[in-house]
Amino acid sequence: MQRKLLNDKGFTLIELMVVIAIIGIMVGIATLSMDFVKKEWVSSANKNLLADIQKARVDAMTTGSSTTNPFVRGVGVRIETSSSYVFFIFNDCNENYTYDTTGCGGQREEVANAVTKTISSTVSLKLNNLTTDPNNTILIFDRLGTPRATDWTEIAAMNIITTSNANIGYRKCVMVTAYKIREGVWDDAASTCKEQ
Repeated sequence: MQRKLLNDKGFTLIELMVVIAIIGIMVGIATLSMDFVKKEWVSSANKNLLADIQKARVDAMTTGSSTTNPFVRGVGVRIETSSSYVFFIFNDCNENYTYDTTGCGGQREEVANAVTKTISSTVSLKLNNLTTDPNNTILIFDRLGTPRATDWTEIAAMNIITTSNANIGYRKCVMVTAYKIREGVWDDAASTCKEQ
């Protein structure tokens, strides 16, 4: 009598090891891809912020007074929250060259044509010199393109840091000085924005 050989069903040890190796490679690629994606979110938000600040500087040098905004002194950027910032025309209605939070004609502050920009919820903005004073989150470019604080003093340097909410240790920054606006990588140890 012959024995009928049954088809053996199942996996050999080598087949299981190959499948596990393939799964491991796929997990590694997915992990690297997620870090890459998170870094791209930070880079994208930072590039948009850089472009908007550069636009604010150009607008400050080209925007003139009008009948609705007769006291235009420049264009400002205000960090509202960790995920939004506002562009506005600085309309100095009391003509004291100071950004006042007591408004002009019922407005909240001496602002006109305010536009709020929001960034991805996966990315946060902060200033390296952020204090509890909300006026320290404001940058105003005068009609010559010079960065100024709310009391109209010239700003030597201001850093706006863009970081991922997922703690990946990757931070980009925009540094604004009297002479240039540049993008870089934030160095926590030196508390400075380093050019790439």
